[in-house]
Amino acid sequence: MSRDAKNHDPLEALRQFREYPNEKCVEEPDARPFYELMSGALIWTDETDRKIWPIELIWSMRFVFAYRSRRFVGDEWEECRPLWLEAKKLFPKWVGFLETRVHPPLWVVEFYHQEKDKSDRELDDMLNDLDGTREPEQ
Repeated sequence: MSRDAKNHDPLEALRQFREYPNEKCVEEPDARPFYELMSGALIWTDETDRKIWPIELIWSMRFVFAYRSRRFVGDEWEECRPLWLEAKKLFPKWVGFLETRVHPPLWVVEFYHQEKDKSDRELDDMLNDLDGTREPEQ
């Protein structure tokens, strides 16, 4: 994966900030998945701490979340595989690598599809509103 327009290297950020995911190694009993639009992935509420994690790490973790989610629905994003593998080496005890999150139960896969479809429809509606192609509601 290459650097982006702001010279952000996701692999370098995972390495630089690896202590943050390493601190998230205990599953919270009330943790729930939610669909995150920027990554197109499910993230559990106990996997990150947006209040203290550096933004570069959050940006980089989106690739890890995306790879995991696409993997469990059978649509691996090969470009993200190196980040996934490096993350597994850098923070193997991170709660996001729990077996129930890497190979989740059916209800989680169904929830992913439901939330992705809902998000796609909402985004389409917003774009159609912007370009004037949305049908007025009756």
